[in-house]
Amino acid sequence: MNKLLIHEGGQPLHLDDLEFLQEVATSPLQSLISSWGNCILGGCEITYDKTTSVHHWNDGFIAYQGSVYRVSAGTIDQVDQADTFFWLFSKTETASKVFEDGSEHNTQVVYVAQLASMRFAPEDGDYIADKNLPRLGVDFARSPRLNYSYNGIGSVVNFQELSRYSGILTLRFEPKDALPTTGYFGIFLLSGINNMAGRYTFVDPNMHPTNIDVVNGKLTCRQKLDEGFSRSHATLEHRTYISILISWDYEENNGSGAGINNNAPESGGQNLPPRTYDQDGGSTSGGYRAPRRGR
Repeated sequence: MNKLLIHEGGQPLHLDDLEFLQEVATSPLQSLISSWGNCILGGCEITYDKTTSVHHWNDGFIAYQGSVYRVSAGTIDQVDQADTFFWLFSKTETASKVFEDGSEHNTQVVYVAQLASMRFAPEDGDYIADKNLPRLGVDFARSPRLNYSYNGIGSVVNFQELSRYSGILTLRFEPKDALPTTGYFGIFLLSGINNMAGRYTFVDPNMHPTNIDVVNGKLTCRQKLDEGFSRSHATLEHRTYISILISWDYEENNGSGAGINNNAPESGGQNLPPRTYDQDGGSTSGGYRAPRRGR
């Protein structure tokens, strides 16, 4: 990691040194939060006092669109049951100073996030609902930010999002499930995500070499058979679990182009599950639950 070298003997300090120090501090952090996406870095916990009906939140920091916003502790006296908590983001230039040449400039940019309780989302400005904001180190480890659905042979046991660009899909197959030795057998949809890719290879002495590939949502089985041997389906002798590491390209407007996850003809006309966030540790297109944090 870069660092400023300091020496005794009256070292001069210039603007490029200050710029270097700022770059050293911010560049690694920006690299990290670009992979995490929007999330609560720490603090910002909302609690409810039943005796006074007041909501409190503590100090903290929120990563939003590549910048870190400071949150100061505060309270909200009255919250309607139909309201939603929103974090509102703003940045302000401050600390005006007069320079030697007589010009006046602001020398600081302050990034601030404030909690608000509102019936509807703001009409303008930068904001995000608290229920859609995962907590780094807690929510990333136990529940996905993206809604998912699966239609095909077998069943989904779990989907765990590891990062902004990857996750693990775990499927269960019963002995009655017959996988085609060639061709696709299921469709896995992630809200707003295209260009998914992943592979699982069976290592089983009772099976021919078999790969399960995930290509843009389609799950395909490919079994390499011995010469002169053919069959249409591969059957499993016992209940089998497989976990597939999947990667994808993440953009907020994904799903607007051609692909299996945007109701394109090749997707069979299936509806894309809505983008959302489920704090209870597992989301499907048919069972969304999102309790407010701290209630």
